[in-house]
Order: sequence, then structure tokens, then C-alpha cells
Amino acid sequence: HFSYHATPVWCAACAAGLTVIALRWKVDPVLPGAVVLAVLLPLAVARCGVFRNCETLWLDTLSKSPRCSAAANNLGAMYQLDDRLDEAIPLLQHASQTALFADARSQSLANLGMIYLRQGRPAEALRVAQEAYRHNISTRARVALALACVRTGRLADAERLVATAKPKDLDSADMKLVRAELSLRQGDEPAAKAHFTAYTDQEDRKTRNKALLEAGIVWLEQDRPAEAEALFAKIDADPKLTAKARLNLGIARARGNNLPAAITAFRGAIEADPDSAEAHGNLGRALLLSGDRVAALQHLVRSRTLSGRTFPFDRELQEASRVPPTPAPDVSP
Repeated sequence: HFSYHATPVWCAACAAGLTVIALRWKVDPVLPGAVVLAVLLPLAVARCGVFRNCETLWLDTLSKSPRCSAAANNLGAMYQLDDRLDEAIPLLQHASQTALFADARSQSLANLGMIYLRQGRPAEALRVAQEAYRHNISTRARVALALACVRTGRLADAERLVATAKPKDLDSADMKLVRAELSLRQGDEPAAKAHFTAYTDQEDRKTRNKALLEAGIVWLEQDRPAEAEALFAKIDADPKLTAKARLNLGIARARGNNLPAAITAFRGAIEADPDSAEAHGNLGRALLLSGDRVAALQHLVRSRTLSGRTFPFDRELQEASRVPPTPAPDVSP
């Protein structure tokens, strides 16, 4: 900020000095301006690349100041919002280790706990959420710890966290999700539905879609696919989230050994997002279990192509690639 304020002064000083030299040597005064532009143009192009968006700004900051915890936390939080969870985790871990103040460390740990919850790792989420809560009793840390307690069966601890929350904390969207899931696990279905309605009733379309997806996944975890499908059907004009909803529905169907319904859901996920590696992989696994080895291999290979550093379907790919034994000829008379 301050360096850019000083830039015009620096440019004027350079131009004045070059102009004096040009006049003394009887050179065209246009040349000093051309020299300044020639020097500044590559720098300007490089800085425009850095200022392209938030991600490039924070990456540039981290390349120059690797211990800048604020940049690591902000970039990790942005990846978290964009569902780039594997990229967010090391950044948030780094931010929690390098943060100078307890509230900043708590924020990074709370974000990390929420990611672990989304990945189905509640025990790890509980560990980091407890640490976040020790550093700073913020709304984010309370939500992460309460959700982790709910999903690890510590309902009394979760209820105590909700009961001691400030009124403004109870009005937050994430706390409504905590209360909905807690009520559902306690068997109070009317209260759970009321909290889910409050949680998904948000003005911003993108936020509302994500809330519908999260709420539907909670219903799936309780083996209530009908309620989940009703929420997933409300996701509006968002192919990525529609694909995630159908993918989670398919996974739930597959867990219940309903392979035809799972295959239909996975095909729907691919229709919404043709480049979903997870959808192709799960469809390949379901097709392999149903005996369609050829189609399974096609989708597993496609998943392998689309996957980044991790590919969780190696075993299925090897199985589908294996040539089935040729049956012995019937030589009976």
C-alpha cells in the first residue's frame, strides 16, 4: 500500500534526473520517459499477475513471508469454501503453528476441525476443536467443538456448549446446524426439522445451496434418504453441489446394498458434473460389485485421470483390470 503511494514520487524523480541528463547531452527528451516505461512495464505486468485475485495475492505473500499465518489461514479458509479440502489442510496446520496470537491460532484450528468433520474424521476434529476452544472461546471454535461432540456421541457436552452460548452465537447459521443435528440425535425430530429449516433459510443462493447439501448429508447419516432427497431437490442452479448431493445419496444407497439405486444416483452426479473424479470412481465400484466389469473399468480409468494426488479406488481398478478366467470347455457327452 505505502510502496504504491510512493511510486509516483519515485517515477517523477527518475524522469527528472533522466531529463536533465538528456538535455545536457542534447538527447530527445522523450527518451527518458521511454526508459522509465521500459523498466516499469515488466514489473507492472508481474504485479498485475499477483493482484489477479485473492489466491494469487496470498500465494505471493506466503512465497515472500512463509511464516505469515494470516495469509495461510485466509488461503486455507478460501480453499475450504471452494471444497479444496486437501489443499486447505496443510495451510491451516501451518497457520495454527505460526500464529503469534491465541485468537488467530484458534481460528485456524477451528477451520481445520470443520474440514475434518466434512471428511468424516470426527475424532481428529474433536482433538483440534478442543485445542481451538482452549485458545479462544469464539463462535467458530464453539461450533466446531459442538459438532465434533455430536458426531462422536458426546451429546451431553454438545448440549452444554449450546446452552452456554451467547444469544448472538445461537443466531449464527452454523449453530443452527449444531442444534438441528443435536436434536435429531436426541430423538426430537420436530425440533430438528425446525432448526434445519432455519439453517437452510438463507438469502444468498450459494450459501443456501451449501446449507441444503449439509443438512441433507446429516439426514443420510441417520439413514433417512427421503428427507435428504427432499433437501437435495431444492439445490438451485449449482451443478457442482447437485453432483455432490447425488454422490452422497449414491454412497448412502450403496451402504444399504441397494446397488441399482446407487448406480442411478452416481450417474446423476456425473450428469451434473462430468469431471467429478469421485462420482466416476464410486460408479465404477458399484458397477464392479454388480458384475459389469467393462463399464466399471471405463469409469475407474476416468476417475484415475481426473484425480489429483490421491486416488482411493486403486483396489477396484486393479480388480476391474484383471482378466477373468476363461471357463473350461464342456466336454461332457
